[in-house]
Parts: sequence; C-alpha cells; structure tokens
Amino acid sequence: SHSATPFTAFGPLYQTDAQKETAARKLESHRALWYTIVECDTPNGEGGLMLKVGLVGIGFMGRGHLEQYIRLMGEGAPVELVALCDVDPKKFETGAAQGGNLGSLGMGDFDLSRFRVYHDFDDMVAGEQLDYVDLALPTFLHCYYACRAMEAGLHVLCEKPMALNPEQCQMMIDAAERTGKRLMIAQCLRFWPAYEALKELSG
Repeated sequence: SHSATPFTAFGPLYQTDAQKETAARKLESHRALWYTIVECDTPNGEGGLMLKVGLVGIGFMGRGHLEQYIRLMGEGAPVELVALCDVDPKKFETGAAQGGNLGSLGMGDFDLSRFRVYHDFDDMVAGEQLDYVDLALPTFLHCYYACRAMEAGLHVLCEKPMALNPEQCQMMIDAAERTGKRLMIAQCLRFWPAYEALKELSG
C-alpha cells in the first residue's frame, strides 16, 4: 500500500487509464536505466534480471527502506533484498516499529527471519553476492561505508544528505570514478508520480 507516502495527496494526477499507462512505462524506463547503470546480469526465475541488495542500517529510515523492498518483492519487481546489517543486535530481536518523523513510514511489524542478518559490514559483503548496498545509516557514516562498498566492487544507493561536508562528498565521487561503480543518492522526490506528472505538465 502507498497509504503512507506523501504523493497520495496528488492522486487525481493519475486517475485516467492513459496517465496510469504513462506511469507504468516510466517505471519500466527507470528499471531499464538502472540495469544499464549497474550492468546487472543476475537471472531471476523468469529469465530476466534480478538486483540483489544488502540493506545497511535498520533504524527508522532503514525500516522505511525495508518496508518498500518487501512491497516491491511482493509485487514482482526485479529486486531481492537478501541481507540486513546493523551493529545493534537488538534491532533484530523483534520486528516492532521504531518511531521517526515521517508519519507511518517503516512502522509495520516485519518478519526479519526471511533475511540473512549481519552485524558487521565486511562479513555481509564477503558472505553475499550483492549487486549493490543500500546505506540507511546516520549521515556521518555515509562517506566511510559508501567508499568501502565501492572499493569492494559494489554499487551504492545512499540515503540523503550525501555526507557531512563537501570534502566527504568529493571523496565519495572520487571513489565512484576510481572504481567504476555507481553512486546514487536517494533523492527520491524526483521519481514520485506527482513530481513526474508536474514535470510533464511544465515541459
């Protein structure tokens, strides 16, 4: 369900069949672009491509990411969340929600037993065959773990803000250029249907 996402207030923008079809085509376009970016060649059960991801950080925002991965996998999207990593063992003792500042985001009760759990980043990277890591960590850790992931041969999706200062941001960019890996900051608003529709209307 998208009930917790702010763009539901703009629902009428996608009420017609034509608008829904346009949104679906854009979604496929985004998927195709991401496959091109990461050059993923992991086959799924239908002979297509399947992105394997490790989620790092299971706090409030990390649980929001977890919620969306579960939804996407349930909808048959070509992404598989295979591992969770957090230094705090208590995060995995229960699927109970943790409070945050974005309404009901990540507030569901999740069965974490379906995922492989790690408390050490290096152990997860060594133990899994991942296409990318999703970093939902406190901002001061973004640069360190993004660079480590890219040096380990993984693409990176990193929560915003990118880092604490321009120097750390540049270090992340340099690591991406040096390793040939892709670094994406999760500036998600530009992909929300309402913003996509407004861009179309203004273009």
